[in-house]
Amino acid sequence: MDLVERVGTSRVLPDPKQRRALRRALGIGQREMATELGVSVQTISAWENGKAAPTGARRERYAALLARMKHEAGGG
Repeated sequence: MDLVERVGTSRVLPDPKQRRALRRALGIGQREMATELGVSVQTISAWENGKAAPTGARRERYAALLARMKHEAGGG
């Protein structure tokens, strides 16, 4: 079972700056995040810079992963 399946789904996304901060706080690179979500590094960059937003199943997976990362980082 992968990380996203373990934490379930969520539709709430932190703002782009918080997304980047969460990833960095846990020492996760954009490439690792992109691989986990099945997108390109450029897509992760766009999501973290507010130039694009995920939709559909990718949004749910991304939101769930970010929620788990927030929990791991001690943010709730």
